[in-house]
Amino acid sequence: MDVGAGCLDLSDDSLTLHAYMHAIPPGLGSSPPETTHTAYLNDEVLVSYIGHVPEAKGRFDVVKAKALGLTPGPMFRQLIDGHSVRTEAGVEVRPEQVLVPVPKNPAFAVLDIPDLGCLQAVIASNVGPAFAAKERAGRVYHRTTLALAQSPAYAPLLRSFGPLAEHVLCDLERDTRVLYYGAAINQVSR
Repeated sequence: MDVGAGCLDLSDDSLTLHAYMHAIPPGLGSSPPETTHTAYLNDEVLVSYIGHVPEAKGRFDVVKAKALGLTPGPMFRQLIDGHSVRTEAGVEVRPEQVLVPVPKNPAFAVLDIPDLGCLQAVIASNVGPAFAAKERAGRVYHRTTLALAQSPAYAPLLRSFGPLAEHVLCDLERDTRVLYYGAAINQVSR
């Protein structure tokens, strides 16, 4: 699936996941302190993730199906699988007529922004608008400092995720217990 420049599609049947590669300006963020465990692929690239669990099929409404002239059997299965069917009277029944929609699964994003240079790279990659385009509620996990998150430079990034996003901060200066960095960098660098 083509998801845009600088983005890898890491999706499978159980998870939709896109990895955004952020180019870091030379000299900014290229030497992370040992305690931050920043997931750098090399001195020039940082990775952020956006994902969501695939949608569940709608619940089949037997009462609606019977009201449309269908009897239980193979046509029920065809409708559940997303195929239109014809009743014995020749009336077409579409899946959306008998499937009760389910709410969209929430999205998530994981951002690693240890400094201003990385913030500028993440903003430039349009990861926020990509999240907002999913038009679903979700959480955005920011691995950054409280000072940077509260700075005026950070506000455009927060707004870019849209009104459905809930933001969660992991303050690099207060909590250095990061579990994902080693596994993530090892998987990408193999």
